[in-house]
Amino acid sequence: MNRFGDVLRDIDARLDLPQPARSRLLLEIAADLDQTYATLRERGVSAEDAHREAVDAFDLSSESLDQLARVHCGPVRRALDRLSADALPRWERLLLFIVILGVVLAGSWWDRGDQLFRDAGPFAWPVVLVFAAALGVAAGLAYRLFLKQDHRRRGLRRHADSMLVLVVLMAFLGFAGSWFEVWRLAGEAIGGTTPVAVFQMRWALLASALLQVSLGLALLSALAWFGLAGKVSRIERYEAESRLIDR
Repeated sequence: MNRFGDVLRDIDARLDLPQPARSRLLLEIAADLDQTYATLRERGVSAEDAHREAVDAFDLSSESLDQLARVHCGPVRRALDRLSADALPRWERLLLFIVILGVVLAGSWWDRGDQLFRDAGPFAWPVVLVFAAALGVAAGLAYRLFLKQDHRRRGLRRHADSMLVLVVLMAFLGFAGSWFEVWRLAGEAIGGTTPVAVFQMRWALLASALLQVSLGLALLSALAWFGLAGKVSRIERYEAESRLIDR
């Protein structure tokens, strides 16, 4: 039997949060209650007194829950939760479009081969290294979720969120590299004998190649994040629901 099931059901009824943020907050409260209960029991407190003191140790008023809701579900987190939630029909259509776009990008890479990376310049290598890191995180998380089937919450959300940070970093490096090349080529053009149009063409070639690499790899990483974050959200929801049921 879940010793705090009645408390968690009361909190669940008063929480004004969408999924999966609601499940995350319930699981965090449940873990804190269990930890406090276990600590009191180790000190020799009876089970009934430990239960009462654990509940009393937390201020579970409506005002406190509202503050927790604001902390755990700010504008950015709310937007990410909408992205990583179970795919609704409109997300399924968007995902199909992204997959088709990814196939087109992969085809263009195949046609241009190594020339694409040579055209992209030195900024392509940091992007590739970040992509390798994102691939490693995705592979580790996928192994844990689908092969090892270790669904304990510790680290799951953190690894999923770290993938999204790497996705943003890849896109940032692509745009930053493009603007850096504008500054570098502009410096070469000042006082030079080469026509400005030549520098413009060089920048256009480099920027298009770099953005194709960075945004293409970011897109592939974002697809992996989309699937893995959705799986993590479902695990959190199932675990939260199991804690709300007396067994």
